[in-house]
Amino acid sequence: MSWDVDVTIVGCGPVGATLAVALGRRGVTVLAVERETSIYHLPRAASFDGEALRMFQALGLADQIARRSIPLRAFRYESERGDTLAAWDLPDDQSGSQAWGDAYLFHQPEVEAMLRAAMAALPTVELSTGVEAIGIDQTSAGATVTVQPVGGMTTRSLSSQYVVGCDGGASFVRRAIGSRFENLGPEQDWVVIDGVERRPLGFTNEIVGYCWPQRPHMFMVKPPPRLRWEFLVRPDDDRDRIVTADGAYDLVERFVSPDDVEIERCAIYAFHSLLAERWRDRRVFLAGDAAHLQPPLRGQGLCSGIRDVMNLSWKLAAVIRGDAVDDLLETYESERRPNAEAWINIATELSAIINTTDPAVAAERDAHLLANPIPYSNDALPLGPGLHPASSRLGGSLSNQAVHDDRRLDNGSRGRFTVAMTRAINAQLSADARAALADAAWFEVLPIGSHAADAVLARHGGPHALVIRPDRYVLGAADDAAELERVLHGWLRFTVAAGRDANSSTA
Repeated sequence: MSWDVDVTIVGCGPVGATLAVALGRRGVTVLAVERETSIYHLPRAASFDGEALRMFQALGLADQIARRSIPLRAFRYESERGDTLAAWDLPDDQSGSQAWGDAYLFHQPEVEAMLRAAMAALPTVELSTGVEAIGIDQTSAGATVTVQPVGGMTTRSLSSQYVVGCDGGASFVRRAIGSRFENLGPEQDWVVIDGVERRPLGFTNEIVGYCWPQRPHMFMVKPPPRLRWEFLVRPDDDRDRIVTADGAYDLVERFVSPDDVEIERCAIYAFHSLLAERWRDRRVFLAGDAAHLQPPLRGQGLCSGIRDVMNLSWKLAAVIRGDAVDDLLETYESERRPNAEAWINIATELSAIINTTDPAVAAERDAHLLANPIPYSNDALPLGPGLHPASSRLGGSLSNQAVHDDRRLDNGSRGRFTVAMTRAINAQLSADARAALADAAWFEVLPIGSHAADAVLARHGGPHALVIRPDRYVLGAADDAAELERVLHGWLRFTVAAGRDANSSTA
């Protein structure tokens, strides 16, 4: 078969652009189509976590993105009486579990510009703007996307092996494959206000949630000179006025005056808790907001989209390059959908607690939180079932990034599995396991007994062996050679070589 490209990406916001870079760095030919003719100039997403920055590290973009972001140093909730209900200081350097800070605030147009520049530097990646997808047809061998210029009449067909819809909450691709959203929580309207300081105002790098039943709201500092507020829209609000500069100043007057801040944007957004019922239809996949939407209280909307495409990209590349069988792609939805659903549920439950407008419920909440301080936790959520063997220790959990000699150890992985093990296990490995690990295209085996290998094992509780996947989730941990070989089988069973062996043994 002959295709125009290996993968067509519909939608080139930050999630689609991340996917394009991740595939392009693996030599996959990509065409991204985007209906907008330029990067949207106003901010939308405002934060990402240390895991997201670690994913950007895998693409060679973390340092420049970090320079244009600011680490979030604190998060607190405050009652209407002014009591601090919860307050946490966050790691803001490589002491975090991902060897980055735990959270960052950013200006989305700047990050998108960096991603677009990275796309432009890759010879196998092309971006077509000002066009929209209007049809998708599939065969057993590939898919064809029909596109046309926005507002135009002429159409053209783009053929590829696979299509990924990264086209947002109103996704055409999701509707084209007949996947409906499942509603996991109530919808709330919030007004989001972005301001630009007219002069330095001295705010600290923190997010404050004001748990006021009369009107819950949040305030955050973004990279200077930008600030953001989010306010729950009340039933008696004048929705026409509330999105004007004058209406915005009415809401933020407790914080700043018009002499302090220029209103850059003021818009009402519906905060949803939605999950697509299916993420794959044969040759077509969904990722990012096309697959899930959640309230912003944990700042995990964009992060979940980045997790999606970092999970999918290396699997698509393995299948397209002929290293793995198509069954590998079935692990995308099985792993990612439960993880995204769990984050949606957490954000929805937190929203119900923090954003209540019932004074009695708020008083009970305040009393409970004041009497029972919540310790800071940054636990990552595991993947659903997929590559990792069901019984594998740590399988499906997010790995920690080890640091040795002030160097983040992911930098040597180059998108491969990373294996750390002790001398004892290495001495016990079978010839087949040694042959598999010798495949330098897919495995980085840290020098046996090295400080780097010891650092990786120590960061995960001291198993005798550990296998970290290309997307930096754990394939599994082991304490003997047989257990390590069972862990490795989680990946090797999907390889083309394993499929040939299975077919020959059946014959």
